[in-house]
Amino acid sequence: MSRDNLPRKPQWYEATALLAAEMENWVTALDTYILFERKEELNPSCPATRNLLQVALLAAEKLGKGNRAVRIYEKATQILTLPVASKPAAALVLRACFRAAAFDLGLPFARLLLAEDKLTPIASSEIPLGQGEGETGQTPFKLDLATLNMALSTLSKSDRVQEAVACLQRTTTSWNLTPDVYTYGAVIEGLAAPEGGNLDEALALLRHMVSADQLRPNVVICSMLLQACCRAGRLQEAWELFQAIPPSERDIHRTQPLWSLATREGNITVIEGLLEELARMQEQQRQLQHQRRGRGRGGDATTVPASLSLSCYHASLCNLARLGLCDLAERLAALVKPLGGPTPPTAMTFYALVAACEKAGEHERLLGWFQAMLQAKVEPDALRYGMALKSCEMLGRWQAGLALMVSMRDRGMVMDPLLWKRLFLLLGREARGVEAMALVGEMEERGLKLEPICYEATVTALSRMGDKVQAVKHLVECEETRGIPMGRGAYTSTIAACRESKDAELAMRVYRRMKARSNEAPSTVTRAALLDVLVAAGGPTYLAAAGEVALEQEASGETVPIHMLGNMMLASVARHRGPHEQEDLKNALAYFRPLWVARPDPAMPLPWTLCNAALRACARLGEHELAFDVLRTMRSAKVPVDVVMYGCVLTACAVAGEWREAFLLLKEMERDARAAEAVGMDAQDVVKPNLVCYTSVIAALQQGQEWQKALHLLVHMLSSGPAPDVQVFNAVLSACANAGETHMALKVFQAMQAQGVAADDVTYATAIVACWRGNEWRQAMEILQRMKADGFPPNMITVTLVIDALDKSRKFDLAVHVFETSVVGYIRSEDYAMESEGPGMLVDLHGYSQPVARAAVRAGLKRLSQMYVQMGKREDLIKDFVFITGVGRNSEMPFEPVLRPAMQRMLTEDFEPPLPCEFAEHNAGRLVVRSHDLVQWLNAQSCKKALSPAEKQSGTLKLRSPEQLGSSFQVFKECREEIESFVAEACAVADEAFRKDGELAAEPIKGE
Repeated sequence: MSRDNLPRKPQWYEATALLAAEMENWVTALDTYILFERKEELNPSCPATRNLLQVALLAAEKLGKGNRAVRIYEKATQILTLPVASKPAAALVLRACFRAAAFDLGLPFARLLLAEDKLTPIASSEIPLGQGEGETGQTPFKLDLATLNMALSTLSKSDRVQEAVACLQRTTTSWNLTPDVYTYGAVIEGLAAPEGGNLDEALALLRHMVSADQLRPNVVICSMLLQACCRAGRLQEAWELFQAIPPSERDIHRTQPLWSLATREGNITVIEGLLEELARMQEQQRQLQHQRRGRGRGGDATTVPASLSLSCYHASLCNLARLGLCDLAERLAALVKPLGGPTPPTAMTFYALVAACEKAGEHERLLGWFQAMLQAKVEPDALRYGMALKSCEMLGRWQAGLALMVSMRDRGMVMDPLLWKRLFLLLGREARGVEAMALVGEMEERGLKLEPICYEATVTALSRMGDKVQAVKHLVECEETRGIPMGRGAYTSTIAACRESKDAELAMRVYRRMKARSNEAPSTVTRAALLDVLVAAGGPTYLAAAGEVALEQEASGETVPIHMLGNMMLASVARHRGPHEQEDLKNALAYFRPLWVARPDPAMPLPWTLCNAALRACARLGEHELAFDVLRTMRSAKVPVDVVMYGCVLTACAVAGEWREAFLLLKEMERDARAAEAVGMDAQDVVKPNLVCYTSVIAALQQGQEWQKALHLLVHMLSSGPAPDVQVFNAVLSACANAGETHMALKVFQAMQAQGVAADDVTYATAIVACWRGNEWRQAMEILQRMKADGFPPNMITVTLVIDALDKSRKFDLAVHVFETSVVGYIRSEDYAMESEGPGMLVDLHGYSQPVARAAVRAGLKRLSQMYVQMGKREDLIKDFVFITGVGRNSEMPFEPVLRPAMQRMLTEDFEPPLPCEFAEHNAGRLVVRSHDLVQWLNAQSCKKALSPAEKQSGTLKLRSPEQLGSSFQVFKECREEIESFVAEACAVADEAFRKDGELAAEPIKGE
């Protein structure tokens, strides 16, 4: 026992531990503590025990014994009155746990060190060895940067990333420390973790580190973020991070995630950069090996340069093959597994390179790699054989394809039927019928069963050789003897073989056999081949058959190839006219346009027959732009153009309403005809405008409201051109009527009668329109009477116009007369009804315009007045007068009626005394005049005296009989003075129009 009455043994352990610590024998120091802990009881009041605990804690930290450090810390906390549980001790425990990778154990100590209080006062006896020796009193603890980095890393690796981020933000304010690259790296490591991380925050923190703190990220940070970006599929950011690593610190293995991602996405820029980096690293390693050999440090000349792992290499190569990037795949293989390298290329290398070339369509290179694979004694699989055979097929190398199949057979490989099919297709395409027949015979002798496509390819090969007889013989033999149904390819080839000899009969027999016996219906290619044969053979029989084939093609709905368009177009235009005429013509132009655009020489037109058919279709559909293009090209190429083609172009302009182009072309035709006659050309070679040309141009002028120019052409036709027919007069009459030129329209109508041209219903209707526009009610009545006399019943529109003209002129009696004779008589008599029990009236005004409706109401009241007088003015028999106006469902503005207020105004304003009316009960679409109001009005009408002579004549017109009208028209026909007057007046009008419109050069009318 010592003077302080304590045992001496703790001092002995203390001395041993201190001596071991001084000699940095940390194992002995820790073992001394462990031995003391096992044999002795810790005395909290003993300084030796306290020192021994401090030395043991320091030894555990140096040795990275995290668990032991935590137990020592807990022991000291439990037994010491002034515990060692201070931040310096916590720092030692944290370092021990960090070195032991026991981050969960170190997490409480990291949090203790990163607590908000900045300084912790402790006694000098609590300071571990190496800290505060010789000091007395209290010493503040200051957190150093290395410990801070360990604490932040512990938080990050313990999935406490947000705590680490928060502590990083107060590094300067709480601990007065400047974060370095390791500080940022500790936090970024947690943010870039696969689970619980946040890549966007990690990248943002990296950018802040570079921009704000001017710190350059080290290779560890870049590698962590690179792998995180690759996991997230963010290739561009991963590539930028890799480039941020200094070249001297780059490792080939760090590029493997980049390889996988870049080749999977097909980013050529990144792949090329990785290839350059791989080449640079390998060259750097070669130089290093060369330097070592020069210094005598060894180094084998055949040492394989550092490269990608085999799995990464194969995956990248297969990705490149899948994308068809054969150039990059070859570069990668040359760097990793070159042909002349120390390690031979793997089978996967050859497979991937062949597949890449096949995907890219590089058939020459594919065959080269296939040959290299055979030379390297790598056995190709069936898929690679198929790719090589396909390349032979694409390159037309039937000899090489045949050699491949023989090679497979000699090697004892399983013969894939698909490969035989490819070979026979190659022989068929190259017209190697003899070889195909020989191969069929050899395989049948060996007992091998061929696919039907092989026999079809043999027929195709014979057909392309031009041996149509042998092709048909083999086709029939296969179907009847071998029982193998031939497909459309064999039939199509056989039909196409008949093209040179124009053997349409044989082609038709094969086609009918195909439709009757084949397992596949004829395709577009089959019908195209048959059309070629039929059109080449010519003749009405074969052309009719071509039309039937064209109908089948259109019914199939398949796309028509360019070489078939011409025949399809001719068939569509020449087809029998029917209800689908417009569709046929549209199809014809749809076939013609691609041919016209794709013609070899834009200055030369297509064949004359195609152009003629196209112009006929353009005329019916109004395709004036295409028609003018065809016409200009034909004239520039000096191709004969007849008057029918000109007429088609002019008709197309008329249908499209392009009067200016039509008028100029007609004038050009007239000038060319006069010039040809002036030089004495044969009359058969002079193209003069015919009636169709003038009719088309006048129709275009009528649509364009150019009535003066239409008059000009009519006068020209009357004087020196072809005699105008009823269509010409109708067009000019319509042009004048639509322009409001009533006087000139009536002149044209009179000139038509004088010329002896019989009018039709369109003529009369147009003349009535002109009278209606000019408010010429007398002429309108006479023309309506003449129209009926000539056997043309007027339609509702014509009658409405006449009634409207009379209504505007307040000729109400005549309007009623026209209504009763033209409307009630044969159009809507069912709406004019009488009630059975007594005189009453129900008139349906639906569909009537306001003038006709007013006439209908007046006619009803007139009839009712007559019946009232006939019945002796018995007031008890009079019932309500009802007329249906509707509620405006069909008005321009729905449910805003027009007829109803018009009828109300008429009854109250135009009648004396006024007739009050009201809505029918439960029906707002009916107006009712009550019986008592009717009786009052009827009595007032009967009490009136006879009208004065002037009033009597105000609403009546003495109409001429049909015989009188016929004689007056006959007199007009014989009066040429009227014709001369019309011509002079029309010439004056046309001359004035051409003076105003100077760009259209017209011929002088007076000279005509």
